[in-house]
Amino acid sequence: MPTDLVLEQLKQLPDNPGVYIMKDAAGKIIYVGKALILRHRVRSYFGSPNKLDFKTRQLVSLVAELEFYITVSEEEALILENNFIKMHHPRFNIMLRDDKTYPYIKVDLTDEWPRIYLTRHYEEDGGRYFGPFTSAWSVRQTLHVLRGIFPFRFCARELDGKARRPCLEYHMGRCMAPCAGKADQTEYREIVQEAILFLEGKQDKVLKVLKSKMDKSARAEQYERAAVFRDQIKSLERVIDGQRLAMRVTGEQDIIAFAQQNDIAYVQVFFIRHDRLTGRESFVLKNTKDETPRRIMTSFVQQFYASNPNIPPLILLQYPIEDAKVVKNWLQTKRGSRVTIISPVRGIKKELIDQVAENARQGMAQLKIKELSAPKDFTGALAEIQKELGLPAPPLRMEAYDISNVQGTSAVGSMVVF
Repeated sequence: MPTDLVLEQLKQLPDNPGVYIMKDAAGKIIYVGKALILRHRVRSYFGSPNKLDFKTRQLVSLVAELEFYITVSEEEALILENNFIKMHHPRFNIMLRDDKTYPYIKVDLTDEWPRIYLTRHYEEDGGRYFGPFTSAWSVRQTLHVLRGIFPFRFCARELDGKARRPCLEYHMGRCMAPCAGKADQTEYREIVQEAILFLEGKQDKVLKVLKSKMDKSARAEQYERAAVFRDQIKSLERVIDGQRLAMRVTGEQDIIAFAQQNDIAYVQVFFIRHDRLTGRESFVLKNTKDETPRRIMTSFVQQFYASNPNIPPLILLQYPIEDAKVVKNWLQTKRGSRVTIISPVRGIKKELIDQVAENARQGMAQLKIKELSAPKDFTGALAEIQKELGLPAPPLRMEAYDISNVQGTSAVGSMVVF
């Protein structure tokens, strides 16, 4: 039975679009939702309990207070809902686990000599962001491939072009050494733009540019320069060969599917760019018990693209989403052009969805195996360390140090904590 306060607040609900917030008796936010008409949506929770699923009945039984925010449109309400969910982590909302810690690749275009590096903070600061990724290791691997093809600077030092001598990266052909005044800014910017094309999945375009530069250098009898471009082309061709997708796909698209078990949903996103698979990422959603596949997919799409600056023109989904028109308009606004959202039931697109769904099922199985084996492995390993080191109890914290220097100078130290 709703409290007197909730009953009174239900009478005051407006007919506007907006976001509603449900709080428990302690004043803690337990659910955040959006609505085209606040009055109709919120009142639907407090009708006949027989029309509600178990999870919703449990939620309603704990609601002691309501709060709402009026917005201009349902699209604006969707954005506000995402912000509140990230801020408050309500227990009854489906949550993208630890999304604020996901790494991105950032191209700092505001710098005179742009860097390309890993960051965990996405901001509207004029830079180009690629991600989010679920693994910092996968980001570092991508950066490693990039640096093997494009000699952009990786260091964060302040540059004035007056360094006495460039570092080893320059002599290895992995940096143009703007720190020592050895780089032409126009050429450096071209390299950064080529790296951006690579990250966008436009490797064929980069390949064409590099071949043109190689031919031009060869005609000018700049053979060493031509050889550098030749090596870059070979490296890029190896990357492209590794990204060919056996199934026939066209254009740019994200393909999203998940597997669900108990309170967890394991989501896989495949990224298709220019007819090839350029990568995939896995995400874990929690609080999914008693939720419909449609609702789980809706929550993931909203939370994933809220923190993803790269929206393709086509998104293939395993299940249709709620408020599809609103989400589509929101994504089109973010992208700046048309976005199509499809849940295919036949043909090559359905085959792609099935392939990603199978990857999600296998990923869920591996996740469960890790969860089951981890406590046992950790306990055994810690017991072995305790025995070997003669400790009175298993260690709770371990620190490993490494110090290196160059002939007694330029000392560098690092610490790793377990």
